[in-house]
Amino acid sequence: MNIKRLREEQAEYLDEQFSHKKLTAKDAMIKPIFLHRDDEIQIIIKKLQDEEHNYCIVVDEQKHFVGEISVDKLIKLIAHTSLKEPLVEILDIGFKRGINFTTAKDHLVKHKNFVYEYDSILEVLKIVDNNKSNYVPVLNDSQEVVGIVSPSSLLNLLSKY
Repeated sequence: MNIKRLREEQAEYLDEQFSHKKLTAKDAMIKPIFLHRDDEIQIIIKKLQDEEHNYCIVVDEQKHFVGEISVDKLIKLIAHTSLKEPLVEILDIGFKRGINFTTAKDHLVKHKNFVYEYDSILEVLKIVDNNKSNYVPVLNDSQEVVGIVSPSSLLNLLSKY
């Protein structure tokens, strides 16, 4: 008998013997920072500073997932545009000048990585592992974003088991 089949049989036996709660995405999710497509860059930066998060979810009017914006992306964007701005180099100020009149829709990253709140924590881990996504939006049955699973929320949950 191969080791994989033996492990499967052990898991089935344990599942039958013990009543235990199955961990889901809802158990690991935290409240997201919501943005709308037309939110200006100043609003995005303020929300990221106020909430001390590294990630925002961009939603439409029905709270459906549109994309995401991360602090890393904003920092790279500011660095890239600042390096091309002569006034920044001369005055050593005005680092976000090149993106001042942009909105969330100009910077969001679109993808199809999400889970439903009732999906198993293993499904979340597969997305994190396969897609290199650290933050995973959590949707309800109406396709509305109800939370996110972050690296720290995932670690907090998994460290208990």
